[in-house]
Order: sequence, then structure tokens, then C-alpha cells
Amino acid sequence: MAARQLTRNNFLMGTACLAATVALSMLLVVRPAFLTIRLSPYKALSQSLRYPGSEWVWSRWTASSRVDLIQSPGIRSFPGLSYAYLGPLPSQDGLTFDGDDLSPITFIGAKGAEFAGYMPAALAYQLRPGAHALILEARGGWM
Repeated sequence: MAARQLTRNNFLMGTACLAATVALSMLLVVRPAFLTIRLSPYKALSQSLRYPGSEWVWSRWTASSRVDLIQSPGIRSFPGLSYAYLGPLPSQDGLTFDGDDLSPITFIGAKGAEFAGYMPAALAYQLRPGAHALILEARGGWM
């Protein structure tokens, strides 16, 4: 009698495990809304998309993070630009990493780079004209 009870308990336990495995597998396939990852409204990506005319261009996952590209007229980052510069500034897109740390990507040609002489980094080139430089810039940058 005890052996019969033991096999019945094993059968019930096996059936319960199989049902749980099928249910969890269905969650991976169906992906209900409550399991989706929502970005915080306080992250730079959410804030930059609130600016009028902003557009989310693409989003990719790397091995370690999520990278998003945003086009927006509200992305303007020229740290240290002198007040003496009165010319036009080039447009910029934004690159975010994990929805935060907005890095500008500046699109300029040789003609659009007049503002570069008014940035703090220009001092090294003014002190030593014609010198060679290796510029390593993480994330955004100049294109």
C-alpha cells in the first residue's frame, strides 16, 4: 500500500512539474505586458523624447547595454564654447547608453567647424600650430 501511495505522489509531483514548466515556457513565448522592461521617465532618453520634434531613430542591444539614437532639435552640447562666438551651431543627434548618459554626435564639415576655434580644446592647437594629435573620444563625438 505504501509503495502504491509513493508512486501516486511521484506521478502527481511529475505532473505538477511538467505543468509548471509548460506555463513558464509559455511566458517566454507570449511575453505578457507586465513582463516588459519599462524605461524610467527620469532617464535622459525619456526626457529627450519629450522635446517637440524629437524622434527615436533606432535601438540596439550590445553584449552589455542598450544603445539608442535620438534625433532632436533640443540636443545642443558645446561645453566651454566662448561667448565671443556668434555664428551658427551645427545640428546634433544624441546617443544614449541604457537610456541614460546622453552623448551628442555633431555633424560638421570643414565649413561648419568655425565654432571649434572657440572651444577650450582649441588652445592646444593654437599654442602649437601644425602639430599632430591622436584624439580618442568615448561614445559620441564629432563626425
